[in-house]
Amino acid sequence: MNCSHCSATIPSDVLTCPYCGHETPNFAPAREREKQRKAQEAQSHVAQTAREKQQALGGLAGSAKVSLYWAMGGVLVCCLPVGSVVAIVLALRVRKLAASLDAATPWQAIVSIIGSLVWIATYLLIAVVAVVAEHEKSVRVTALKESTRVTATSAELTAETACELTELALLDGSANRKGEHLAIFRCDGAFEPAMGTAVLKDFEYARQSRDKPVKANACFSKGIRWKVDSIGVGPGCLGQSDAGDTE
Repeated sequence: MNCSHCSATIPSDVLTCPYCGHETPNFAPAREREKQRKAQEAQSHVAQTAREKQQALGGLAGSAKVSLYWAMGGVLVCCLPVGSVVAIVLALRVRKLAASLDAATPWQAIVSIIGSLVWIATYLLIAVVAVVAEHEKSVRVTALKESTRVTATSAELTAETACELTELALLDGSANRKGEHLAIFRCDGAFEPAMGTAVLKDFEYARQSRDKPVKANACFSKGIRWKVDSIGVGPGCLGQSDAGDTE
């Protein structure tokens, strides 16, 4: 084959003349085939990208549901908000992936983040309140022990010391009872001392300020020092104790 531009003899399958660089009749068909090949590759790439995005969106929805399950588990397992922390981490990953896919964040991930943050804040508040309450209880127990250190060894038990020993028994745990927090303690009932024994009647206490105060009686005996032998509701000191008090 001769070049149409410089008339040089050239191979029949070349696209351009090796001497002058002019396009041969083979060039146009080859260019069209290359154009079609690139178009097909582009279409294939678009289809593949669409499939991958669809798969990613499916995984996104699944991950969002998993984060919601962790958030729900974090509420149910209230001892530690570990599940809530995991839920937030997973939900944030879902949110980041959704942004990379230019997709809306699934509602499960949003609920997981908001719900977990609320629960963690609630947990921390409860923990702080519990620590403060325990500190106040410890301070009160120390004060009562110091106040009764001498008075509880007196020959005769006074109403004031009886009230303090009763409150101490409720707080610190004695007389077959477990220690507890007291929001209410009123000691204005009758006090009946006797030889080596005493009874404090109708004192009132409640664990929570919203609870209805319980009326109870306390019985005392004298050894080296005065102590609370029993606390109960009903007649005397050996009546039925309120639920949850006795160990």
